[in-house]
Amino acid sequence: MDGRKSRKKVFVLPFPVTIEIYQLSRNSELYGSISEALMLFGLSEREARVYLKLAASGQMRASELAKELRMHRLDTYHALKSLEAKEIVEATLSRPMRFEALPLEDVIEIIKYKDREEARKKSSAYIELEEASKRLGEILNKKDSSENRNSDRIQILGGRRTIYEKWSKIISFAESEILIVATDRGVVHSLLSRTFDTLQRKLKEGLNVKVFTPITESNVKQIEGIRRGARHLTTSASAGLCIVDGSKALIVTEPSTQTFPSSGREETAILTNSKSIVQTLRTLFFVGWDTSPVFEDVKERV
Repeated sequence: MDGRKSRKKVFVLPFPVTIEIYQLSRNSELYGSISEALMLFGLSEREARVYLKLAASGQMRASELAKELRMHRLDTYHALKSLEAKEIVEATLSRPMRFEALPLEDVIEIIKYKDREEARKKSSAYIELEEASKRLGEILNKKDSSENRNSDRIQILGGRRTIYEKWSKIISFAESEILIVATDRGVVHSLLSRTFDTLQRKLKEGLNVKVFTPITESNVKQIEGIRRGARHLTTSASAGLCIVDGSKALIVTEPSTQTFPSSGREETAILTNSKSIVQTLRTLFFVGWDTSPVFEDVKERV
């Protein structure tokens, strides 16, 4: 030793660390919940990542964001420009330019305002469409044949928000039966978690509700509310199914984890009213259901 005292290096963060920022950066469950909610309100997965990084880290340059998130710089710029257009990220006038996220409570108010405006515009559009439909019917003086109305249809849905809206709608309008297959991860898990209240209500109304899903320590309390209609699913495949009234089926798939998110792929769903497809899926559902453990047996082991 040459007699000089050793000194510890002190690192100073370039932004004030609040309790909320610390918790967000440390709590992956909280991060995931906020990210999923933001995507339901129209943000892409990439935009949600950029916003949450800015919310946790304060002002940052685009190059810093790209490096921290391991994202291509051009993709980062596109995400920032989109977030600016949505008014939830602001750019400074300094050089080099820095970006800053609005507080989450301000973002919530912006979303609420835009939803109210969208609802108002849609309401006006519905009225105009109804009037236009009546006039068109008078001009054409013809109706769709029952053959066309009852023909088999397949609709491809893309994006988490679109799928969630369709999933919620067909369950809400169910009249006699709801059959669900859902794994315990991914978008299908999120869809099921958000519709437990509706499923409980449908059970009380006397509908035949059956939910086929992994029963684990993390979801056993939620599933207990529909325990009469729940059985344990052993597979971990990232996909899901919802069959309503034996007349509609919504099949939900997710992109491979090996390609997402770098490839830009998003969740996809198929909605069909084809009798042959729906009945085949319904038969396969009960093949698995009839041989699977009931809720009470699984609960004892969880």
